Amino acid sequence: MNKFYKYIVLLLILFTGCNQEIRVNPLTTKKGRYCYDGDTCYLKGGDSIRLTGINAPEIKGKCEKEIQIAIRARDYINDLINKAKYVEVSTVGKDKYGRQLGSIYIDGQQIQEKLIDMELAVIYPKRKDWCK
Repeated sequence: MNKFYKYIVLLLILFTGCNQEIRVNPLTTKKGRYCYDGDTCYLKGGDSIRLTGINAPEIKGKCEKEIQIAIRARDYINDLINKAKYVEVSTVGKDKYGRQLGSIYIDGQQIQEKLIDMELAVIYPKRKDWCK
């Protein structure tokens, strides 16, 4: 990915979090997983978090290829969380579905950046046809 765009995404994510709430190790599991897909994870207390700045493929996707990429993204995040020494969540508000909006940091590195680098997500608001 072009470094300029990567920095823009990181700045957007950071600056949208000016009034952020930071929680350490706030994730919980459902059905043995911390994250439902590549951009939605579960928080303790019953909330979920929608990762800001990215769009990831959907588990209930339009085609088998999208579903398989969504599963790879979900499994990648869950594996990182399971191996992490330190997990931190930073939230900035809620979306129209009531999910917290924010970022997850695993051992100090933002997970959104990792997903974009692995081509398991794209920069929001860009959409990708994962079926192609």
